[in-house]
Amino acid sequence: MPLTHSVGLVEGREIADFVHCCHCQRAWPVRAAIDSHLRGEKALGWCGKCARPCCPACEARCVPVEQMLTNIEAGRDELAERPAFSFIPRQIEG
Repeated sequence: MPLTHSVGLVEGREIADFVHCCHCQRAWPVRAAIDSHLRGEKALGWCGKCARPCCPACEARCVPVEQMLTNIEAGRDELAERPAFSFIPRQIEG
């Protein structure tokens, strides 16, 4: 999967690259995120399950935006993590 990334344009000119949180889709200018990291501040986190950048608020839980929408459609809490499924093979008679 490619890194979620976008470009801001004003009158057809590129003004900034943006990186998005893999969970809530919040966007940060890449330059601002790098500058804050160099100052010792934490602007972006990292989700080990998604292997993508995320905002500090979403770093403690892994609920991608697609899962949030699925949860809402299914009537579950929107921040519920992915439900666990297991496959139990049945014996084939024959």
